[in-house]
Amino acid sequence: KTGAQIILRQDTRNFGYSLALFAGASAATFKAREMLQAQCGLTKGETTTRTVELLSQNSTAFAALRQVVPALMAKHGMIRINLLAPDRPGMPFRAQIGPGQLAHVVTVEAALRRQ
Repeated sequence: KTGAQIILRQDTRNFGYSLALFAGASAATFKAREMLQAQCGLTKGETTTRTVELLSQNSTAFAALRQVVPALMAKHGMIRINLLAPDRPGMPFRAQIGPGQLAHVVTVEAALRRQ
C-alpha cells in the first residue's frame, strides 16, 4: 500500500525480537513503518490498561504470584502490575496491567497467565 519494501528478519526471534528492514522512497518507508507499528500495537500515542481475572482462587498461589511480579515488571519494561484481591469471597483474584502500549500490555498478560 505504501510502495515501500518491507523485509522481516526473524532469525533473532529466539532473542525475543525480529528485525524489520524498510527500502524505498523516504515518504513510503516512513508510512510503512507507521503502519507496521500500528499493526503491532506499538504506536506512540495511545496507551491501554487491562484488568484480567486470574485462574487461581487460592490465596497461597496469589501470595506466591505477588513474589514474582517485580521480576515480571523488570523483564517487560516496568509495565505496572497491580494484583487485586477479590471484592467478595468466592470471586477470582484479578490483576491490573498498565498503562502501556497495547503490545506490551498483552505480552505482560500472557506472561502473567503462564505463572
